[in-house]
Amino acid sequence: MMKGSSTNAGDLICKVVKQYNIHQIVTGRRDMGEVKRFFLGSVSKFILEHAECNVVVVKVPIGSEEEHVDKQKIIQAEETERIRRIVEDEETIEKEQENREATLQKVIADEEKERKERISEEGKFTKNRLDKMFHIFAFHEELKKRNDH
Repeated sequence: MMKGSSTNAGDLICKVVKQYNIHQIVTGRRDMGEVKRFFLGSVSKFILEHAECNVVVVKVPIGSEEEHVDKQKIIQAEETERIRRIVEDEETIEKEQENREATLQKVIADEEKERKERISEEGKFTKNRLDKMFHIFAFHEELKKRNDH
């Protein structure tokens, strides 16, 4: 990012803090002995002392480190998980499709039932239907009489 502007990593990070108005830095710390730190210097200590923002120094790794002795077992476990997820996704898609199909069949059945009811009602001559038909017929007859005069 700022290649060549400084040979000291801590100084470079402090410049970036100013330039980009950074409010907090989280940095790690290598476990060097006192002698090595004296000769090589400590980037985290430099940042802690010179950065114009809050600095968090993580001293040790969080949690226990995992050791993977057998790489094949790891690959096999990852592949098993990948296959499980694929199968799970396919089952979910299949269930959604079945639900859609069941809903569609219910709608079709309801529409067919309603259609049959309408057809059977059209064939029945109920008192209300006969009265409506009579009034319509009477109205048409009255209109004919008026038009004839």
